[in-house]
Amino acid sequence: MQIETINDNDKVVKAKIPLTTTSGKIRIKQRSSILDYGLPYATRQNIL
Repeated sequence: MQIETINDNDKVVKAKIPLTTTSGKIRIKQRSSILDYGLPYATRQNIL
């Protein structure tokens, strides 16, 4: 994770999270409950 900008006036921190790299090992899953296995979540098409 890399912090890009910090805006004190608006209380906003923007950070780059390497979830969408093609060689990345991290996969995001969308679950309806903790006990579910989860469906893949496309981070390039959906906002986290």
